[in-house]
Amino acid sequence: MIKILSQFPENVVAIACEGRVTRKDYDDVLVPAVTAALQRHKKIRLFYEITPQFSGIEAGAIWEDFRIGMEHLLRWERVAVVTDLEWIATSEA
Repeated sequence: MIKILSQFPENVVAIACEGRVTRKDYDDVLVPAVTAALQRHKKIRLFYEITPQFSGIEAGAIWEDFRIGMEHLLRWERVAVVTDLEWIATSEA
């Protein structure tokens, strides 16, 4: 599941991922939030929190993540991935 986090500046799309993340989560939550932010700002930032309750991501969600990232490649000002999950924190980007 992806949920939008509040209390961030308008140019920041802030989300938290917990449980199993699906393509539907991207289609229903993340993509509309990114699209709306890009209509208001030339460049945006992404705050992507992966909570301890995160249990995985579907292949369709991985594809959608790649697609939206590449589609707007030059419009990402900063991207932060925040997690306490060691297997994610220590993976090489």
